[in-house]
Amino acid sequence: MGSTKTKSFDRNRLKKVYPVFRAPPRQGLMTDGDAVLEAIEINFSNESLKTLTLAERYSSIPSISLTPLGDINNVNVWVSTVSIQSVPSGGGKTVTVTVECSAPITGKIHLQAMMV
Repeated sequence: MGSTKTKSFDRNRLKKVYPVFRAPPRQGLMTDGDAVLEAIEINFSNESLKTLTLAERYSSIPSISLTPLGDINNVNVWVSTVSIQSVPSGGGKTVTVTVECSAPITGKIHLQAMMV
């Protein structure tokens, strides 16, 4: 796993401009390396297994975390498989993720994928 340094900056203060009214800050994030972040909301409808393809392109398998949303009681949620596909024409590789539950549920699960 790689590491990168991040720095928060205000996009409205990149150049010196002295207007009558000061614009509200627009925060940005600057890194010294490559970082890919993705968040997806998965809808389950009385299902216990979902397979999806992440929208971003990755150079290696990302770290993935799951968070159940709402009133999902006594159900475990985990990532059963993560596979990285061949290189498409746009560069990078596509990642396919399979999410499993210990029982069929109806609700939402948030998936966060991050590669640094």
